[in-house]
Amino acid sequence: MRLWLRPGDLLAEKQVRYLLLGTAVGLLPVVALNLVPGLFGLSIPVLSALSIIPLVLVPFAFLAALTRFRLWDAEVFGRESAALVGAGLAGAALFAGAQVLFSRLNVPNVPYARGTLEVAAGLVLALSFVPVRRGLSAAFARLQYGEAWSARGELLALVRELAAPRIAPEIAEILVSRTMRGLGVAPAALLPVLADGRLPADEVDGGPPLSLSGLPGEASRRTTRLSRRSFEEAPTEEVGRLRAAGFRTLSPLAASGRLLAFFAFGDRHGRVPPSQEDLELLETVLAPAALALDMPASTTRSAPRPRATGP
Repeated sequence: MRLWLRPGDLLAEKQVRYLLLGTAVGLLPVVALNLVPGLFGLSIPVLSALSIIPLVLVPFAFLAALTRFRLWDAEVFGRESAALVGAGLAGAALFAGAQVLFSRLNVPNVPYARGTLEVAAGLVLALSFVPVRRGLSAAFARLQYGEAWSARGELLALVRELAAPRIAPEIAEILVSRTMRGLGVAPAALLPVLADGRLPADEVDGGPPLSLSGLPGEASRRTTRLSRRSFEEAPTEEVGRLRAAGFRTLSPLAASGRLLAFFAFGDRHGRVPPSQEDLELLETVLAPAALALDMPASTTRSAPRPRATGP
């Protein structure tokens, strides 16, 4: 539990979170549908049997923790699993309530009246499952991100705002500032590709421009992690300078088949790599940002912006 609350070994901390989240979410239906009703002398055999199914999350959580499967997505997996189980519990509660109601309801002597009511109740449960799960997921996401939730919404709003013509420095400014607030990453910088095919280093370390040949080969095609392991396997001056400046991830911005820039950023809170959900949110914003950079208006007055070093 100490690893959950206090920063320590990052990998061990994420493994513990996997174990705790998987165990809690897996055991919740058993407690809610078996132990709690049993305290009041109640028993619903169908729901008791269904409550065992989420227990599969417990061994999966242990396996994922041991194999270090997407450790940075532990909270996201826990949130979505909790939303799924919560929607199932809500449906189970409705099902139990419907069964009690039907047992006490005086149904008119109409053929198939009770069967029709049960089918209608089943349809209501089926149609409400997805909206309930989405609502729970959104509620849990608000709890997960806390104050950063609104900042993430502002980052996503760039998809609409970047449709208007802007100059390159303005695009860089709003993209960097909102990404740092929304994802909690630092530092962050937009590095445009110069006419000679290099990247300006004013926002990295103020040294000579960075050569594209010194970056990982896949960096120009997809978001690439500048991990210590990959750097030790293929060390280059460019990656070393980026890492020394605190940058850990590169995302390309391309339009019309041309590589326009790289968005470089550090880890969340200075130590935690971004989750897959964070990267998907950022890539959603980078696509219109690349189109905005490709507009004629963005090519004017494109002087480099001072480097941003904090949220």
